[in-house]
Amino acid sequence: ILLLLEQQKQTLEAEKEERLAQLAKLDELEKNVRQSGSFSVESIGDIAHVMENKTDLKKVHRTLLLWAIPLTILQWTAILIWIFTGVWWPFVLWAVLVIPSGILMTRWYYRHTAYICPQCHETFRPGMKEFIFSTHTPKTRKLTCPHCGHRGFCVEIASEGEA
Repeated sequence: ILLLLEQQKQTLEAEKEERLAQLAKLDELEKNVRQSGSFSVESIGDIAHVMENKTDLKKVHRTLLLWAIPLTILQWTAILIWIFTGVWWPFVLWAVLVIPSGILMTRWYYRHTAYICPQCHETFRPGMKEFIFSTHTPKTRKLTCPHCGHRGFCVEIASEGEA
């Protein structure tokens, strides 16, 4: 009997976790709908796509952060060495290291992100120059859609990195 009770308990725990995950998704969807104001049938599909893509985009951001943390630690170490000992060459060495690293990070990020046009709902990747110099927030970037020509803030999503 105790074994059956334990199995039933585990089944209910698994169902509980599944229901909590569903509830979290519904809360996120409700938050996105409230923020977007008016929306169409196409934008509902976009919201669903963005929600499914959120974990992939978090992985992209996490990878960038893990790449940047050691460079930041080296930067502050070099600056502190320069301030307290007057030895400046570690800072120059850091600068020589960080420039190619920054270029590689930018290219990697460019290849692993795409954007959804709010007008025509097409997914696209902008040109590198527009990507680098455009106004952006953590979740959007002001771009021109190559499909419809609309210029506005497009939602960032993770892509497969094929470019």
